[in-house]
This record gives sequence, structure tokens and C-alpha cells, in this order.
Amino acid sequence: MKNRDKYLIFGAEMGNKGAQAMLFVTISEIRKRDPKANIIVFIESKCTSGKKPEIYNVQFMTISMSLIMSMSHTLLSFFYKAVKKPTTKELSYEIQNLDSVFKTAKIAFDISGYALSNQWGINASLYYLSKFALLHDYGIPSYIMPQSFGPFDYHSKFKNFVVHKYIKKYLRYAEKIYAREDEGYKALTREMGLTNVEQSTDLVLQSADINLNSVYKEVPEFRKFVTESENCVAIIPNSSNLKYIDEGVLEKIYFEIITWLSSHNKHVYVLAHSNMDFESCKSILNKCGNSVDVKLIDADLNCIEYGDFVGQFDYIIASRFHSIVNAYKKGIPCIAIGWATKYKDLLNSVHQRKYCFDVRDLNSSYPIIEALENMERQYTQESAIIAEDVCRIQCDSCFSFLDYINF
Repeated sequence: MKNRDKYLIFGAEMGNKGAQAMLFVTISEIRKRDPKANIIVFIESKCTSGKKPEIYNVQFMTISMSLIMSMSHTLLSFFYKAVKKPTTKELSYEIQNLDSVFKTAKIAFDISGYALSNQWGINASLYYLSKFALLHDYGIPSYIMPQSFGPFDYHSKFKNFVVHKYIKKYLRYAEKIYAREDEGYKALTREMGLTNVEQSTDLVLQSADINLNSVYKEVPEFRKFVTESENCVAIIPNSSNLKYIDEGVLEKIYFEIITWLSSHNKHVYVLAHSNMDFESCKSILNKCGNSVDVKLIDADLNCIEYGDFVGQFDYIIASRFHSIVNAYKKGIPCIAIGWATKYKDLLNSVHQRKYCFDVRDLNSSYPIIEALENMERQYTQESAIIAEDVCRIQCDSCFSFLDYINF
């Protein structure tokens, strides 16, 4: 590893606030151990590194399937190059650039969140796996940080054969794989036979704080969002819920929740935790009309601003996974409305399972109102339980392996 000084981060994204928080936490945790760390963050070509990437204390580089496949020595890449023939001058330059980076890299992290699954199709899975074949070729130790995995049924015997073969072959190259949920852990260990897997809660929850001086060249002045009074509750929707429930039914549920909160002297705020959710927020507001007092936070909060703001609420009703994670870091209880296993496992980790609802099972607001009645009576006690559990989780951080790396 002589002359290798670069830290590589894959799977990063800036538009989604949860992914942004995962990136900021990873940068901060690296620089806690190596303050002068040379960090390179790979962003897929279809994404951006933010409106002003130059303000961050890292280097951003774009990466694509064409680039990975053109450099990888897998059988899959051989067929890819034969079919696609990616020999453009621009790609040749990118290959040379990435080659020089990989030759001087000491460690790689993947913080994808959820990328290896039949949910995204076979191409996305093979692209994900080929990264680890390439890192292995360059002798770069890799760590797959806490994320969701599976299912691995691609509804085709041939596709299943190819993906399963690649999972078993290339994921064993990773030094450690952290599976966020029990379901993913079992899929990798029992179905795929991997022995380098450990179950771990979300990485954002495991970091006590973010050192902003590690993330920014000069820490900007963040906007301050302040509630107008006490007794406040936030509603944070997720447009992806509409894949599983009729929009009219969901709007009615939110309207009845807000009506109940207003009748209990709660001040209600609606805000987006992702760029994709602004329309959902406006739909909730339109459904309420003038019948109840509800305020819309019509601003794109970054993960730092959201973290400061969420601490002002008694509790939240949320559907974005990392909006819940960041609330728990502040000791703020949550009623979660989601669909994936990750919600249930997250709430289990802080003894809050009774407040988790699968949107696919909802046809009325009744079960959530029932949970609200319980939450309203004891949100202070729930906050204390969460704070204790988060402290326990952070004492056994998934980043602890960094303490044993020779910097």
C-alpha cells in the first residue's frame, strides 16, 4: 500500500437528503482519524455533486457503467465491450484518469443505501458488483457500509444464475459487508453463502455528529428554520408511497391526521425531505384548505438544516427513511408510514416498533390515530428511550474498523 493515500467513496448522491447525510457522516468519520485525508467521491454521471461542488472539502468525480465495464476484466465486461464498443476519445481520457486514482487509493467505501436488488433490474446489479471486481484488481480493500440488500430473484433462470454467480464471487472480495436489515443479512449469508457480512443499523444513526469543517472548505452560514411556538408536529411525506396506495386515500388519511392534531392544540408543519416530495406536500396542504391550521415549509433544506429543525418538534409523522433516522439522532419520536423492511428494523432498533405502519395495509386513518393518542400521552418517555438506544448504537459504530488502519 506504499504511496497510497486516497479514500474512495462510491454510491454517493446529493439530491436526496438521506444520501447527503450518509456522505457527510462518512467524510466526517474518515477525517476524525485522518484529518488530512485525500477523499474522492464518485457521483454517477446522471447525478450532480450539488450546485456548488467546489465548496466541499473533497474531490468529486463522475463514474458510469461504461467506465467500469471498460476497465473491468470480468467476463461480463468482455461481452459489454464487444457489444457497446466504448472506445470514444472522452472515455479513453476517463479511463486514464480513473486508473491513476485507483493506483494511489488505499481504501474504498460504498454507501449506496439500496442498490443491489431485483428492484432496479439486472444491469444496475451487475454494475454494482463489477465495481468490487475492479477494486480487487487494483488491490484496494473495500467496505460496503450499512445498506439494504435483495431480493435476488430476477424472474429469469439465466439472470438469476449470472447475478448470483457475481454476488458470490465479487462480494467476497469486500473486507466487510454491513447489512442494514435482517432480511438482507439472511439473503447474503444463507442464500449467497457469504461469510464477510455483519448486521448493522444505518450509518447515519451510528455517528454522533458531523464535523462540518471536515465536509466544507469553509463552513457556510446555514438557514435557520424555527417553529412559531411549542406543541409542534411535522409531517414528512414520501411520494414513493403512491406506488402502494391510492393518492386520494392517502390524502384523506393525512387530512384526518392533521385534523386530529389540530384538535389537540398541535401546530402542524409539512416539509419535504427529498426534492421528489414537494408536490406531495402541496397536495396535503390543498386537501386541508382553510379548515385546519397547517404550515408548509416551502424550502429545500439540506441535511444539516433539517437536523437542526427537526429537533424543535414533539414528534414527527414521516415516510422518508432518513428523515426518521435524523429525528432519532435528536431523540425525536416518530410515527412511520412506509412499506419496506428497513422501516420496521429501524424502529425495532430503538424500541419503537408499535409506531411503524405499512402503507400497503392502510385503508383508513384509524390505526394511526390510535398510535397518535398513545404518542401524545408519552412522547417525552419515548424520547428518553430513543436517546438511550441511540447512545448504545453509537458505542459500537460500523466505522470502528478505521481505528485500526495505518494512516
